[in-house]
Amino acid sequence: MWTLVFINLMFNAQSQQVEPVIDAWYEYESMIDCFLDREVLIQNYNRQTGHWSDYYLPAGVQAVCIQQKED
Repeated sequence: MWTLVFINLMFNAQSQQVEPVIDAWYEYESMIDCFLDREVLIQNYNRQTGHWSDYYLPAGVQAVCIQQKED
C-alpha cells in the first residue's frame, strides 16, 4: 500500500512560525498508481495557482509517495 501526502509550508499567525501542513492524503495499491496521481496533482495545483511548471511544485509545497509498512 502507498500513500500520497500533499504538504504545504504555511505561516502560523499564533506561533509566528512557518509550519508544515498536510493538505491531503490518498492511498493506492501500487507505487505506479501513486506516482501517476502525484503527476496529476502537481499539474492541477500548478494550473490553479498559476505556477509555470507541469512537473515541479513551487517552493514550500511538496507531494510525496510513501510506502506503508506491511504487517
